[in-house]
Amino acid sequence: SGLLLLLGLDFSAMIFPVVHIGAIAVSFLFVVMMFHIQIAETHEEVLRYLLVSGIIGLILWWEMFFILDNETIPLLPATSLRYTVHAGKVRSWTNLETLGNLLYTYYSVWFLVPSLILLV
Repeated sequence: SGLLLLLGLDFSAMIFPVVHIGAIAVSFLFVVMMFHIQIAETHEEVLRYLLVSGIIGLILWWEMFFILDNETIPLLPATSLRYTVHAGKVRSWTNLETLGNLLYTYYSVWFLVPSLILLV
């Protein structure tokens, strides 16, 4: 909205937050409607599927440690890594300044188009 105010588009700048807040509220209500379940039914289903989910979880846990074994996947030696230090080429910006710089310069169109689509 601040960018649109700077561009002189007052109406769009005031309507975009209203549209976005409305979209978030509708999404929240949709999620609440999807979770309309009975407490008693949930408790019975959890007990019924507890054994099956526990077995599946143990199998996945075992597979994770089997795959991450050093003999299965050989690690590269640290001497083969080559990199360039780019610290001198980058200004000392914070993460927020970098994100703002990218959103409002290079990706400004991609930043405003979803807002226009949401407005429609």
